[in-house]
Amino acid sequence: MDVATVPGDALCYGPSSPFHLIIFGVSSTVPDKHSLSTLAELRQNRIATPLLYLCSTDAIEERIQALNTGADDCLPKSFAPSEFLARVRALGRRSSSYIPELLTLENTTLDCSQYLLSASESQIRLNNKEFQLMELFFRYPNKIFSPEHLMETFWVMDSNADINVIWTYISFLRKKLKEINSQVQIRTIRGAGYSLEKA
Repeated sequence: MDVATVPGDALCYGPSSPFHLIIFGVSSTVPDKHSLSTLAELRQNRIATPLLYLCSTDAIEERIQALNTGADDCLPKSFAPSEFLARVRALGRRSSSYIPELLTLENTTLDCSQYLLSASESQIRLNNKEFQLMELFFRYPNKIFSPEHLMETFWVMDSNADINVIWTYISFLRKKLKEINSQVQIRTIRGAGYSLEKA
């Protein structure tokens, strides 16, 4: 285990060391913007190591910003030690045991080993929750998944999450599909849920 007390130091460790997991802790002495800029630079350097971001507050806006920047999972400042260990184990399992696999639908491919979504010679990296949702959609195209099913599958351990988190992540994925000019889309089926279909 290596420790970087200054966010920028993580840029020295990241490319040269085969870590299974990166944990970012934000404190009053380390401004959020410095941690987020370091996180963004790690992802720009194609470092795909799973990353757990420990937020300085309970504000959902901070979590959304961290996830959009490249974090795979987030915990608010007042987390329970048992939940922290559970999330570390979950991210560690995905890092150490996930085998390379490509899932393709129309012109779009999901690389399950690197969390990369690609189409039309463009690619974009998904965070952990985005990848989990997209993998489900890719494995079962045209199948309708209710918000309740998605909550029970992916957020059962997150006591702070409510049903609106589903809409937030679907919005993230739609923007990324559009950004890479994908020929598939996530449709909203009124009163039923969401389905991945040909655009």
